[in-house]
Amino acid sequence: MAYVICILGDERASEEVARGLAGELEATGLKVGLILPRAQAPSAAGLELGVGDGVLELRRRGVVPGLDELEGLYGQGLDVLLTLAHPQARRAKIEVCAPGREPAHLDDPGLRAVVGRGVTAGRLPVFAPGELAALATFLRDEVIPAREPDRVRVVLGGRRLPIKGFVQDIVGETLRAMIRTLKGGERPGRLMVFVAEDD
Repeated sequence: MAYVICILGDERASEEVARGLAGELEATGLKVGLILPRAQAPSAAGLELGVGDGVLELRRRGVVPGLDELEGLYGQGLDVLLTLAHPQARRAKIEVCAPGREPAHLDDPGLRAVVGRGVTAGRLPVFAPGELAALATFLRDEVIPAREPDRVRVVLGGRRLPIKGFVQDIVGETLRAMIRTLKGGERPGRLMVFVAEDD
């Protein structure tokens, strides 16, 4: 499962930091996904999802998928997923401060670093906008955990449910055994199962 980092602050400056940071994190050997607001979206449902060199435009009839759902759908095979905003999410965060502004989220326990010039951030490290390589190294070494990827993820109603390793094994093996009984189900590869809502 990708480690999600939310980037807070002025949208334009945050987007620049997100794009630059994605490239710097990839340069450290990590696989990085990037979720950004689609420019001039006709509704709030327009999102741009960039993973590596590809960009996917995601639209959902006026409904923006939640962060857990996006992570579940597009975090597969990634080490890090960067996204703008989501200040209420219980995830790691980086705040980008406009010139002359101080951080507004210092009381957030998820805040890991601040990007800005002449900013005081207490115990948190501060990086200038031109120091994204140093920020990427800090995140890789101090923030992003080294861990085994989840084999099974469960997203219900747009929210990811926690699932322990042994339960992942049971669910994964059971589903694969059931799918193998279907024509073409014996092929190897990633398995995705979607279940409609109850009436």
